[in-house]
Amino acid sequence: MSGAKPPRVYLSHRISELRRANLTSRSREEPFGSWSPLANEVNDLHHALAAKGQVLINPTAIDELRFENDTASGRRKPSLTPRWPVRPEGLVSSPAGESYHHTDILRSGLPGDDEIASHAARSLSIRVSYDVWFRDHAIVEHTPNLCVYRPFYCEETLGEDSRADWSGGVGDEMTHWINYFTEYADTLGGSVSNVPRRVAFVHSEAEIRNRCEFLVTDGRDEFDRSVYRHMSNVLSANSSTQNPNYSLALERYRGAYESTAGHTSLNTSDFEQFVLQNTSAVYNGLRPAIQTSLHHAFTRLDRSQPESNVLLLSLPASPAGHLEEFDELVEDLCSFFAGRMDEEQIVDLNRQFWQQCDGVFRQTANMRVELYALQAAKMDTETIRQALNLTP
Repeated sequence: MSGAKPPRVYLSHRISELRRANLTSRSREEPFGSWSPLANEVNDLHHALAAKGQVLINPTAIDELRFENDTASGRRKPSLTPRWPVRPEGLVSSPAGESYHHTDILRSGLPGDDEIASHAARSLSIRVSYDVWFRDHAIVEHTPNLCVYRPFYCEETLGEDSRADWSGGVGDEMTHWINYFTEYADTLGGSVSNVPRRVAFVHSEAEIRNRCEFLVTDGRDEFDRSVYRHMSNVLSANSSTQNPNYSLALERYRGAYESTAGHTSLNTSDFEQFVLQNTSAVYNGLRPAIQTSLHHAFTRLDRSQPESNVLLLSLPASPAGHLEEFDELVEDLCSFFAGRMDEEQIVDLNRQFWQQCDGVFRQTANMRVELYALQAAKMDTETIRQALNLTP
């Protein structure tokens, strides 16, 4: 034995959406419902990494925030929903009774629709939710490695209620990890600042497509703002004193854009004139703008992060939703988090990921990525397109 500590990895994944889907599947014949494939994959990943000497910390190992809700009245019930599925062979100790769900543990003898019991259950659930948030984020701070697992998984049984966007929990954990290890950890010194920190993102090919479709529909405003901010920075850096109208036009445009969430009829003739006089700067800024916006949309990371510390993986999924090539995924994650994957391999895998995203986004937006960035910055006119030699 080398005595080296095994890599510790926090696994961040969707929970609430899968629980809602589980509740819709419950029946008399199947009282604990059926869970989405993602739930079983999370368990499989946990056991696979443990078998290879890595410690995967899963927030659903303690699953206390599962108060039952009456869909008709909106009231909490004094009972619990089935907990996240676990493998009996993976438990440290056997649960008391015949089941580990313990759905009746809160029952007080009052009917499920009792108003007093409902208020008590709601108060308790609010308190537990605060504790869960605090506990999970404290674990994130003490775990140098993060694996964001299929964050845009969409549960088909929920229909429009399933969106290819960051869930609240995953997004918060990701943001906390970034802030802590980029802004605070280095100031603490010692063992905290010297620990290598790595983050891996795992997506299925279908979920990349779902995410791109979301970015050009429901999520377009947020995506457009990201494009615009980067475009304005690029153009500002390339502006010159020979273009006095640029600053005025940009400030007008920025104010109108922010006040209307991207929908404005502002006359941008001065701005367009600047673009036509600086076609080289604009053209060179279009691709970085879209790449930066896509990068943030899929990772919430600044592109200035060291590339060797970030791994992006895309794998096909079966029609049933299970991720294929799972063994290959496990090998890649183990090699990455243990520091055995060299920088050239990481860069190559990431390049493949972004090439795939670029192609999928072009298909879903039905236009070249440069043209989409141009359109997002409200500079999509026939004259400008001709000047920049851009076509749909």
